[in-house]
Amino acid sequence: MVKKSTTMMAVLIVLGFMITSPALAADGLVSMLTSGLGINDTQAAGAAGAVFNLAKSKLSGDEFTTVAKAVPEMDTLLSAAPETGKSGGLASMAGKALGSAAGLAGSFDKLGLDAGMVGQVIPMVLDYVKGNGGETVMKVLAGALK
Repeated sequence: MVKKSTTMMAVLIVLGFMITSPALAADGLVSMLTSGLGINDTQAAGAAGAVFNLAKSKLSGDEFTTVAKAVPEMDTLLSAAPETGKSGGLASMAGKALGSAAGLAGSFDKLGLDAGMVGQVIPMVLDYVKGNGGETVMKVLAGALK
């Protein structure tokens, strides 16, 4: 009986680690996007990272930190986003002025995703953030993506 209890406890400890592991947390959002949109892991992570990069460029440091706390895999996703060739100046201002769809179209194109996918990815990312950080954090992110 003691051996069964020890084995059961070890299994529960491993499962507890896996549930809180950042790698699996990243897999949660990536899996949600891949299964919901029929895209691959690289595209899903890159698309989510591009969304968060856009938000990071529009939010204050404190606001982005609040959002990042709701996304344990934030660093992984940000690093998965394709380089956008930030040119600054008028091009940068135009991208911000055009809104989230135009701001993300270039990144999505580099991932092999149609610009129309932006409108599908953003609601799923917002749902994920709401599930992890609550309504208030989701609204902060949503405000940056308008």
